[in-house]
Parts: sequence; structure tokens; C-alpha cells
Amino acid sequence: ASDRTLKLPSDGDGTILTTNSSVGKILQVEQTVKTDTFSAQLTQGSLSGDAISLDFTATSSSNRLYITYDLVLGVESGNQRLGATLYVGGSVSSFIGDASSSSQRVSTNGSSYEEWQSQNLAGHALLSNPSTSSTTYSLRISHGNNSQKYVYMNRAANDDGNSYTMRPCSTLTIMEVAA
Repeated sequence: ASDRTLKLPSDGDGTILTTNSSVGKILQVEQTVKTDTFSAQLTQGSLSGDAISLDFTATSSSNRLYITYDLVLGVESGNQRLGATLYVGGSVSSFIGDASSSSQRVSTNGSSYEEWQSQNLAGHALLSNPSTSSTTYSLRISHGNNSQKYVYMNRAANDDGNSYTMRPCSTLTIMEVAA
């Protein structure tokens, strides 16, 4: 630990940290991995209950939460639009699309073209001012067909249990980043 000399140009300006700063460090990481299936019978534009969720407590409300999710969804009758919406503490988060006529406002969307096909829907969100109380972060799913349809997580609609069918998992991860 010897002394160091730092030379700056005469027009140099700024602040030099003289202590070990925690700004930008990852303070904690929590993840839920959903391996079982989930299904909900929904009408167009309605949302399921929490399809995947994670309870998280931030250490400081001045920090930020980096939320990532990767969902695998299927839908009855194929050739359907799918959506997922991020909820914080039981309320819709601010991470949804703008309102436009009667379009569904979701956090992410995709399509499933066949009953035997499932679709990955992934997304990221950087949340400011997180709660320092235990809060449930979740995703709810929807479809865009004008009739009642089943929407599935971690399986396709046509899932007959044969060796050619596949059962993936879905994840929800939250990282607390020091401000």
C-alpha cells in the first residue's frame, strides 16, 4: 500500500472516490424456477392469476431492482397471440406498452402457431424505488383470440406425454443493484 500520484490535465474536472464504493454492485439475487405446468382458461384480454411469482425484499428504497424473466407458453387451438404482464405487489407495473384503442397493454408478447408448439416470452425491467417490505413480483398471462381459450405455461396445448413432447421451465430473477 504505497502512495500513488495521479496527474490530471489542467482542464480535468471530476470527483475521485477515495473509499470502496458499493454503487453499481449487485447486493442480492433471488430466482424462482417454475418446473411444473400452469393453465388458465381466459377470454380475450383477461389475465390469469400469478403464473410465476417471487417474494423479494429490497435492502434500500434508493437501490434499483433488475428483473428478468423467461416464460414458455402454449395456447389452445394454435395460431394465437400470447402476452405476459409484470405485476408488482398485486398491481400492474409501469413496464407495459402504451394504450392504443382497445389493444392489450402487456410487458411482452409473442405467438404460438400450432397446438404442439410453445413460445418463449422474455423481458427485462429496471425498477426504481423498490419496497423494503416483502413484495410479490409476478407475471400474469393472456391471449389475443376473441373466444375463450386455455393458455399454458411450461407445455404446449397438445401435450400427450409421448417422448416427442417437451416440458421446459420458466424463470423469474430479481437482482438488487446498489444506487
